[in-house]
Amino acid sequence: MCSHGRIGPISLVRGDTLERSRVGRAGGCGTCPSHSHETSPVAIEPAFGALTGSAQENEATSGLGHRGGGDGVELTRDSFQHDDVSFAGGHALRIASCDRRVKAVVAQVPAIGLWRYLRRSAPAVREAFLVQALADRLDYASTGRPRSVAITGPDEAESILGAAGYDWHRGNEQRHRSFHNAIAAHSLDRIAVYDPAAFVEDISPTPLQVILAEHDTTTPSDVARAVFDRAGEPKELMEFGGGHYDVYDNETVKQQCIATTTAFLVTHLLGERSNARAAVV
Repeated sequence: MCSHGRIGPISLVRGDTLERSRVGRAGGCGTCPSHSHETSPVAIEPAFGALTGSAQENEATSGLGHRGGGDGVELTRDSFQHDDVSFAGGHALRIASCDRRVKAVVAQVPAIGLWRYLRRSAPAVREAFLVQALADRLDYASTGRPRSVAITGPDEAESILGAAGYDWHRGNEQRHRSFHNAIAAHSLDRIAVYDPAAFVEDISPTPLQVILAEHDTTTPSDVARAVFDRAGEPKELMEFGGGHYDVYDNETVKQQCIATTTAFLVTHLLGERSNARAAVV
């Protein structure tokens, strides 16, 4: 489901039909500086560098030019599906809006933009964010030592996303030694100006599927739904009854998402090829 901040072409499904489709996959979550579900982690450690949306987007775009793949799948340079989760779900929207090598895009519980979420907060909260972001940036510029801040944490502690997902992040720290529930604090003002949904209208005619969690408090689904409404056809919206982290750990939700995404890709990728073969005959 997720390759958390990595870019790597792999087969969509282990079945022969989709392996023969010669479609590359670029995917990930992108929020966490280093995490290991499927491939190698992104080369950003929270103590040494900043996490930026534009940098990860550039990495993903560069990955689309990769040729070759595992499991006997030969990839072409002009046929890719983009399937991303959470922070990288926003990257998928941005890349698909301007790169026609992407033939289908799936964004699962996508992070639409930090400032869009901050706009929902009280003015005092937004101002406090700006003040702290400036302080962190100036401190890093003068000392060269970034302040580390937790991605999630208990209600009484400072963190980026709050208590939602704290247990999930703690569990990942235990399961994956390369994962850290922290990022450099001076990343935040860079993330704030990154608006991956700015050009969502330009994704069409590339097929778009968005998968949302009805009770998502991490990347609120109503914000993503409004962005989806702006997108042109063809597009599909699927919502499941659960929270943001169910796409990772809830087996029922994972299988539901896999089935929905597979059907979407078969329709718009393999179906398109079948129609082309029929037209030739």
